[in-house]
Amino acid sequence: MNSTFLFRCILMVLLIAGTSIAARAQIEVSPTRVLLSMRERSREVNVLNTTDNQSEVEVELGYKLFRYDSIGAITLDSARTELEHAKSGKEWLKIYPKRFSLPPHGSRLVRVMVTIPDSAAEGEYWGRVVVTSTPVARVNADDTTSGIQTNLMMRLQVDLPVIIRKGAPGTGIEFDAMRGMARADETLFLLDMHRTGNAAYRGTIRAALTGGGTEIAKVEEQYTAEFAYRQALHFPKLKDGGYRLAVESVSVKKGGANDAVIQSPTVSKNYGVTVSGGNVTIVPSN
Repeated sequence: MNSTFLFRCILMVLLIAGTSIAARAQIEVSPTRVLLSMRERSREVNVLNTTDNQSEVEVELGYKLFRYDSIGAITLDSARTELEHAKSGKEWLKIYPKRFSLPPHGSRLVRVMVTIPDSAAEGEYWGRVVVTSTPVARVNADDTTSGIQTNLMMRLQVDLPVIIRKGAPGTGIEFDAMRGMARADETLFLLDMHRTGNAAYRGTIRAALTGGGTEIAKVEEQYTAEFAYRQALHFPKLKDGGYRLAVESVSVKKGGANDAVIQSPTVSKNYGVTVSGGNVTIVPSN
């Protein structure tokens, strides 16, 4: 391989890594969610430039939902079904200002406002505020070997949820199927659930695994179920034998995330687990 080409490749990898580290600390946005209702139709979001450079900021509105894959990994994606589109409140929202400059370590308040149509049914609707920051200063790197200069622009995008409530929204969660799989370094349990009512369920899953009367491990995960949801529960790799898995979901979240929680009854279920030859069998039990 040509040594100049190799040097340029290594240089670019290092620059990209450095850029991602710097971008993560480029701006801070608070609060981390916006909760609006018929009574509180506007809220302010504080955008803080944490760097020593001036930054150009653009604020936009969006609408995305949580998606999960076959092993419970979560991503954000656009609405697909009619039911999902019906929960969008993006068109009801306005933001001001949409574009502004921030001096080094300066901040600016962005107002998020909602007008809820009279025709909208009671319940909860969603949108997102997307804040994109671009520093005025660029990162320059010279490749003295080939005489090439690289000019990088670091951009950071922060995406925070907007929750819009009309009337008295209610929610709950129901457990559906539980399955397990033995992986190279762990035993993975996947719990499928669906929310009830007309609002997203926000809460915490707690799971305890025991074997031979001895507790092996506990798992606790916070989650939000907008519609159907799959929660991944990661436990240590299990030897062949019989186990008991106790799972409960409570409508509580830690810290500032708890302000968006709608209270609902705790849901719990026990499962008998058998591990044999790499196979994991799960049977609901009392």
